[in-house]
Parts: sequence; C-alpha cells; structure tokens
Amino acid sequence: MQTNRKGQPVTPIDVVSEFGTRLGYIARRDFPVCYEDWRHIGKDLKDKVVKTLGRQFVFEYENTIDTDYTRQKLNEAWRNYKHTLYETFVEDEDPSLAMSARNKLNREQQIMPSSLGRTSVAIARNELALEKGIPESEITRADSYMLIHKPKETVPQSQEVLNSIKNHISEHPESQYDLSGDAIAMVVGPDKRGRFRGLDTGVCKTVLRKGDSLMKKNDGLMEANTLLERRIETMEANMDAKMLRHMEEVRGLFMSQRGTLNDNVPSPHSHASHHSTALVTINNFLFVCFFVF
Repeated sequence: MQTNRKGQPVTPIDVVSEFGTRLGYIARRDFPVCYEDWRHIGKDLKDKVVKTLGRQFVFEYENTIDTDYTRQKLNEAWRNYKHTLYETFVEDEDPSLAMSARNKLNREQQIMPSSLGRTSVAIARNELALEKGIPESEITRADSYMLIHKPKETVPQSQEVLNSIKNHISEHPESQYDLSGDAIAMVVGPDKRGRFRGLDTGVCKTVLRKGDSLMKKNDGLMEANTLLERRIETMEANMDAKMLRHMEEVRGLFMSQRGTLNDNVPSPHSHASHHSTALVTINNFLFVCFFVF
C-alpha cells in the first residue's frame, strides 16, 4: 500500500479497505478484553499481532507494517470492541433499546455528520489532491474538513458552520497552515489532546513535529533525485548523439575504402597487394567499431 506524508495508507483503495477490515478482525480476535488500558497489554503480544498483520500487508517504501499508524489503529479497534461488548452484555437495560435511544439522541445533537462512510480521511484527501492536480501536502485542514462534512438538508446547521469556515479562510488566508489558528480551530473549536480534526487517525502535534524534519529530508531527496534524473537523461542524449556521429564516420570510412578497392582493376601481379589492402581496411573498420562500442 502507498502511504501519504503522514504515514497513512491511501492507495489502492480496495487494499486499504481490506487492511482496515483485517486489522479490526485481528484486534478483536487476539487482544484480550480483560485489560483496562491499552498500555497494560504486553509488548510481546502487540508485536505478535503486528507481525500477523504484516504477513498479509506491507507499506510501500517502509517494507513493514509496524508503524505508529498501525498500532494506533489496533488500539482504536480494540477499544471500540470493548465498548461494544460492554454495551451489549454488561449494562442492565435491554442493549438494543438502549443503543437505539442513545444513537437517536446522538444523531439529533450531531451538527457536523461525516459523509465519507467507510472511506478514510487519508484516501479522501489523496483523491481531492489528484482532482485538483496538487500535492497532498497542499490540501489544508479546512479543505479536508469541508470534504468530510458535506452539508446535508437534514442538518441545516452544518451549512452555517461551513459558511463561517469559508469566511474565515477568505479573511485570514495566511493562517490556514497553522493548525492552532486556522479556520477549523477558530470556528469549530480547539482540538482535543492527541488528535486533529480533518486529518484522521494517527495525526497529532507530536506526529507532525516528528514528521516535519522527515518531510524536509524527503523533499530534499526528491529534488536531488529529479536533478540526477535530468543529468542522466542529458548524458544519455549526448551519448546517443556521439554514437550516431561515430557510426556515420565509420560508415563513411568504410564506403570510401570500398570505393577505392572497386576503382582498382585487379591483376595477377597486384592480387597480393589488393588482398593485403582489403585486410588492412577490414581491420581498420573492426578497430573503429570496437572503439566506438
């Protein structure tokens, strides 16, 4: 799978979807629910689960599946499973009725519902970048947030929030790459600890701070690779032109020697001389060809 600059898998979409499904299944199957906290689960067990997942998937250029993103997704899947079990088997009231009432209340209170379904934010951002013809890194958080929370007729408040975000962007365009003061932070509110709205799982201040230096190094390597590729292309073009020129010279030399031989009428006395001249010509031709190639 290919990942973006934040280490989130984005393509191929069907493989990323299967990765999420298998990750959730393995987390539910292999991690005991008796632990109260993710940090209490042993490192050996976590490593074993990641290794199991790594037999089926791998991140391109990473040559492994063992990244912060994978472990955070396993943590998230395990916590969600525990929560589901608790609601289903622990609470005293009828689980289905309680869940229905709670979901109904949550839907009524939800102002900015997501419209992505199972599609991850990373995939949505990557598709938006391809559509606009720009790098994914140039997609601002406001761009992805408005993509995630497309307005729905059933939630008119969402359009008001999106309009406020657009107004803030037009009034303060310079602040859109500052996550602590961009339109999302100013209109929607500050982010909770360990996450950023509109950037999906695994993206927080620590990850972005660690990633800044790597991104700069990657940009430098990409620029150096581009320059190297251009130099190689130039050298290959020069070599092709030089090779063609040498071949023309060899062809001209061969044709001139051939013409000289044809102009001379052979005689019994000059047979040996012509034979010697032909050998010299052929040897010169082979020598030039060897030098060229």
